[in-house]
Amino acid sequence: DGLLIPTSTYGLPRADSYALERVEVIRGPSSVTYGQAQPGGLVNLVSKRPTEDTLRELRLSAGSDDFFELAGDFSGKVDDEGKLLYRLAFVGNDANSEVDYNDAKRKMVVPSLTWNISDATQLTVLAVEQHDEQIYSFNSHFSPALLKTFSDFNGGAKVYDREFGFFDGEEDFNNFDRDYR
Repeated sequence: DGLLIPTSTYGLPRADSYALERVEVIRGPSSVTYGQAQPGGLVNLVSKRPTEDTLRELRLSAGSDDFFELAGDFSGKVDDEGKLLYRLAFVGNDANSEVDYNDAKRKMVVPSLTWNISDATQLTVLAVEQHDEQIYSFNSHFSPALLKTFSDFNGGAKVYDREFGFFDGEEDFNNFDRDYR
């Protein structure tokens, strides 16, 4: 939405792609014409906006490592004239990993409201509430398939000597809770 995303090592907000309408990439030195940006380019994340057309989407996903997700996207007119439009998108997911205790959960809700004041004037209010919980360990960065590939290139020799169910962290220390508003 043209806003600068704050950066830090662990406090970086991670926008869920389900909350985005599109991603714009501006490459090269022309990106500095949009403000304080690197001359190499910039990425603009554009949030979903209310639509005049009625939109009803409900998605249920499941996958490996006990992954489960419920997501929805609803939009349309509040009144018959279309002076007031709304959009509500949400995501909730829960997943484990191949490493014991490495769990990740996300809850996100993205409401927006557009008021068509006149033909030339429009006011849109966007909001986001996202909460991420994660327990991690450093051995979770290497998947068993990747290590098997490295072992195959190494003549079949074992590259990593640890069993993959092993959690090398501390549950009370290796946790990550992030709220993004």
